[in-house]
Amino acid sequence: MDPATPSFKFPHPTPFNGKRDGFSVLGFLKRMTFFFDGAGIAEPRKVGVTLAFAGDEVIGWWALLNKPSDTSFPDFSELLATEFSPAKFKEHILALTMQMKMTLPLNISNVMAYITKAREYHLLLQSYYADNAVLNDTIRTAFLSGAPTQLRQMLEVAIVNAGNDTIDLPRLFKAAEEFGRIFHTEDPSLGAKALAASGSSAGITDPNAMEVDNIHIQLNNIHKQLGTLHRSLQNRPTNGTNNPSRDRPAPLTAADREYLVRNGGCFRCRELGHISPNCPKYGNGSRGINQVTAGESPDSGKASGN
Repeated sequence: MDPATPSFKFPHPTPFNGKRDGFSVLGFLKRMTFFFDGAGIAEPRKVGVTLAFAGDEVIGWWALLNKPSDTSFPDFSELLATEFSPAKFKEHILALTMQMKMTLPLNISNVMAYITKAREYHLLLQSYYADNAVLNDTIRTAFLSGAPTQLRQMLEVAIVNAGNDTIDLPRLFKAAEEFGRIFHTEDPSLGAKALAASGSSAGITDPNAMEVDNIHIQLNNIHKQLGTLHRSLQNRPTNGTNNPSRDRPAPLTAADREYLVRNGGCFRCRELGHISPNCPKYGNGSRGINQVTAGESPDSGKASGN
């Protein structure tokens, strides 16, 4: 039997329902893609086979376009998705993705429903992302953001234990499923015992490890913030205005002080002709350490105006 024909035993996809809600057409195109891959249908036949499952409305629409018979399936898919989707449908899906929240309480049923929703959005958005890594990061961020605090913390611990700043979606969803089974009980104490017993799969070896790892995450975040602050300080200007302590003279010796007193000199810049409060170079607000003014003894610990 010719595998390039739609009459083989591979299960046929569900036909397109003709709805113009965007979800229906993208889901239909994704089913057709899986169908072609599993059936081994080659490119020249993909558009024709798709039309056979698309229904009369799509066939009529395609006939009116009068496109070449050798139109590629990607080009056909883009035209079909545009025709049967509302305006700004991608933005709408992204908004739904970033706003998704898991239904409480935290149990396996709600976790699996949440995972299914994330997978559906991932499939719908694949047609719009050339870089799959960007899409995966978007879904991962939205999934963690919409998860309950307790589940999100456990997933963050799993990410840290994986040894990377990130984790692929299949492993993330699998970890969420395992944690959902841990809390699939009406007895909180049983859930805590199951959590302690699940250390081998999630990288947690004792009941207190999750809290310790959570502190570790917070310390890492603080470390990153301190690093950013340090780089910011290094990049600040170091001219005389912003850094008045730059290039200050060495502390006065007894001989220097006596000379400046006799000649009306400045204890700050060591120049003659003005006194310290009127120093044009360092100013009155930039007095340095170990610089004293006239009228005080070297051991007094205080400075009076020169």
